[in-house]
Amino acid sequence: MNNAQWNDRPDADVARYRALSAAAIVGLLFGILSPAAMLHWLLWGVPLAGIAVSLLALAHIKRQAPALVGRQAAIVGLLLSVGFGTAAVADWFTYRRLIDTEARQAAALWFEALADEKPLAAHQLALTPKYRASTGDNLQKFYQEAPRWHEELESYLQQKLIRTLLVLDGRAHVRYWATLSIGSAQQRDQVSLLYAVTFDEQPQSENAPGRRTTFFVKMNLQRETLKTGQPAWQIMRTEVVEPPSEVGSGKSGMAASAAMPRNSQLHSLYSLHDHDLPFFFVPQR
Repeated sequence: MNNAQWNDRPDADVARYRALSAAAIVGLLFGILSPAAMLHWLLWGVPLAGIAVSLLALAHIKRQAPALVGRQAAIVGLLLSVGFGTAAVADWFTYRRLIDTEARQAAALWFEALADEKPLAAHQLALTPKYRASTGDNLQKFYQEAPRWHEELESYLQQKLIRTLLVLDGRAHVRYWATLSIGSAQQRDQVSLLYAVTFDEQPQSENAPGRRTTFFVKMNLQRETLKTGQPAWQIMRTEVVEPPSEVGSGKSGMAASAAMPRNSQLHSLYSLHDHDLPFFFVPQR
């Protein structure tokens, strides 16, 4: 006689089946891939997606508990996404601030060289770093022995902005105004800066003091890394531009109008008899 007994009730010791949340696994995968956001800002979407999917998974698991599991995976994915996402954004802003600071230092060296009547040093900053004279070299000898650079120097010194700053002979007060843009091209950082250059015009007579005048200079700089690992900045372009909009609105404390100076006014500034210079001057109050 068979004494076996069948029990249709599930064994209490047998674990109940619980489905694993697919969203939790996807969120974890996004979290694992989140360090890629440190490489480029276009990859910031990876941690953002990880945060969104992980939060969605946690919400689903909470609603469908205990039938759905994967809460720990969703939490890990969320933490990884938040951590690396935050680090990527902080690194991006910190790097931009560093680049901006370095560019402004390079621009200051250029303005100081012209104020100190050192056009050779200023031109060196405009050359591609690999073609510059070595530190400590005699710059006059460098240009005398290299006809190519001597010709470029002569052309450089004919630029009206360069001649203006040299003629001012340190009488100009240069102020950083704004950073117009920060970007990159061909793995080189590029920065565009705006400066205000203020000077007192020479008086027309003893009873008529010279007018304080300001013009604006836009400067494009490029940063590359040398073989030594050190950064090097190059002044790519400098030009006099129209005053920014806040000058016209009076927010800067300067006069709202900007007019081309008369040739007679230029003659007091230049000893070069060079008329019709494309400068936009802003008289100050």
